[in-house]
Amino acid sequence: VKTPGEAAVCAFVDGDHVNTTQLVREGRKFGVSSIIVGRISKITIRQDREEVGILREAQSAVAVDVEMKVFDVISGREVHNAKRTGYAQNTAKIAFNEDAVNGREAREEIAKDALHDAMMKLVPEALVSMDKMDWQGRVAKILSNKVYLNAGRQSGLLSGDILKVMSPGEEIVDPVTKSYLGRSEGFLKGTLEVTEFIGEDSALTLIHTGGNFQEGDVVRLY
Repeated sequence: VKTPGEAAVCAFVDGDHVNTTQLVREGRKFGVSSIIVGRISKITIRQDREEVGILREAQSAVAVDVEMKVFDVISGREVHNAKRTGYAQNTAKIAFNEDAVNGREAREEIAKDALHDAMMKLVPEALVSMDKMDWQGRVAKILSNKVYLNAGRQSGLLSGDILKVMSPGEEIVDPVTKSYLGRSEGFLKGTLEVTEFIGEDSALTLIHTGGNFQEGDVVRLY
């Protein structure tokens, strides 16, 4: 029986294939700008031990292959794809009971260390790829001349910032395979000025230029 979280992941990932279209659409519902998908592709365990002696030395080594992909939710593009291997090993003295190196708990513990080693290599690379993405937010609510955004101080906005407002653009889908190819560039509608912050990460802006703004419009730094 799969948990709701596991079921959601299975709906997006099937082996080496990622259902980009569904993944991106779900990401937009939550207002996120990027999504990271990772998987363990292979785990290799090697165990060596001395065969002679009452107190023998045993060594366990684990290699974990991890793949990580980063998707730009707005454009629907895969912006990063990397594979790295993490390593970990453990040496112990054993007598009659070999559970210290051969038991399931011992193998799981060293596998966790190898996984951590792989993630320490992958995460900085993923963060660099995300930094290269253009920052984008969205219009969340419009009340008269007040425009509320789904981004605020935590997203790095400052009071007085001028933001340009773009239409969302159109989704581009392959007519044969029906696969999601990305989103076309929207047109410039005008600009907004950040005046104050509300909630954990939201901002109130006033119309600076242009108009005809709608909820869901994309906002970018000018």
